[in-house]
Amino acid sequence: MMIILIVSLLSAVAYSSSSDASCPSAYCSSCNSQGCTECIDNYVLIEGQCVYARTAISHCYKAKNNKCEKCFDGYYLKNQQCIAKDKNCDEYKNGICEECEDGYTLVNGVCTACSIKGCEKCTRGVDTCDECEDGYKWNGNACTQPVPNCDDFDDGECTECIDGYMLNGQTCEKIPINNCRKYKNGVCVKCFGPYKPVNGTCTEAVAQVIEHCIEYDDDEFECEECETGYTVDKSETKCIQCDPSCKTCEDYATKCDTCNEGYYIQDNSCVRCNIQSDVCGDYKNEDQCYSCNNKCNWYNGACVESHCTKMDEDECQQCEDGYYLEKDRKICIKGDGCLEKKGDKCVKCSEDFFITSDFKCLRCNDVCKTCSNSASSCHSCFDKSSGISKVTCTKCFDPHCLECDENPMICTKCTGNYTVNEIGQCQMGCFKEDVENKCTMCSDRQNEMNIYYPPTDEGICMSYSKMPNTPSSTEDSSISIFFTFIGVIVFLLF
Repeated sequence: MMIILIVSLLSAVAYSSSSDASCPSAYCSSCNSQGCTECIDNYVLIEGQCVYARTAISHCYKAKNNKCEKCFDGYYLKNQQCIAKDKNCDEYKNGICEECEDGYTLVNGVCTACSIKGCEKCTRGVDTCDECEDGYKWNGNACTQPVPNCDDFDDGECTECIDGYMLNGQTCEKIPINNCRKYKNGVCVKCFGPYKPVNGTCTEAVAQVIEHCIEYDDDEFECEECETGYTVDKSETKCIQCDPSCKTCEDYATKCDTCNEGYYIQDNSCVRCNIQSDVCGDYKNEDQCYSCNNKCNWYNGACVESHCTKMDEDECQQCEDGYYLEKDRKICIKGDGCLEKKGDKCVKCSEDFFITSDFKCLRCNDVCKTCSNSASSCHSCFDKSSGISKVTCTKCFDPHCLECDENPMICTKCTGNYTVNEIGQCQMGCFKEDVENKCTMCSDRQNEMNIYYPPTDEGICMSYSKMPNTPSSTEDSSISIFFTFIGVIVFLLF
């Protein structure tokens, strides 16, 4: 009897994500004469009807067993409601904040800022500091900054200033050479951004761009890595093309490291494989030659025609018309996307389809890997990179946004030195501040390289490309500032 009960329960669990063809709606997994009693995944039961969870419960990301299971980032689940998190809380448990981010401490369940200036951690109370910020030192009562713009201390003595400043006795003074990062014996030895030291000053090094180079040495402006199909020559001043049969090469253009498809490596050279199949071009030479061409894929130990129109490595993303994805996403199978039927009704669809209320399968759009309720309501995306909305699988609006959820315009996490402001935009952070909390050094990321540079006279960090005397023109920068100023005035007036 116990075995029968366990089997019945397991069957119910396995079937809970499939529709019941005897019910009036495909969103029901079971029902009675009054309506639905259980819903398929991502739907919740409301007055006998299965309603899409994201519609029924604001900010609910996914649902299971008639309940919201997970909220979107920035929200936590409590009593089947998604509630906005305290942005300064690092860790929640059962809807209660347990740990705040640095600079804040819990006061009556709310993350409250440390009251001591320069304090990084105050876990015992807002007026008790556990650890001071870099450049500050605890004197028993407060976090003090003995030397403004000092980067490293030893027993209270400044030993090194932040970039852009030089040590004079126990004072950090601004380096008198424009764009100079490090100064020694009266000359500049290291520069900011796309500048290099020449005759003791900083000279723009834009002309040093190396074709096909994807990674530079920040100090020497030499190439460290070339794009695929090229290798760095011994002088590190140019990228030379590999032999056409090589995918990548090292040291010499003819010394292959890896081969293109259809070739295998032998004595540092790429040798062509023997093609055995006209349809799929699967190679049978030796271990390195087992492969399929772009029309086929490996499935059940054989290279077969995939009917796939879009591949990502060995995983199919999109099928030809009239085909749907098999469960392992290796090939496409002829059909309408229905995996399980009861009579003329479909009760379970393929992963890249969603079921409609009238028991039919419709395909998700091109960017959704899986979806529910509509072709554009995504639950997973083909694009797994950062900066993608979890709902639309489209790029977040802000280029510095690392994560955005329901609305691509609202960012929940930013890249690098950018932070989310109160309206969900990524705002550049200041790298270093002086004793009066005025910014003295900004940080930006341009062309995959960290750039440190001084702020405006007002202590504001602009985008590096808009700074005067950089590759973008001063005129463009002035126009940008002017229209930003006008926009702020209009916003305040209306």
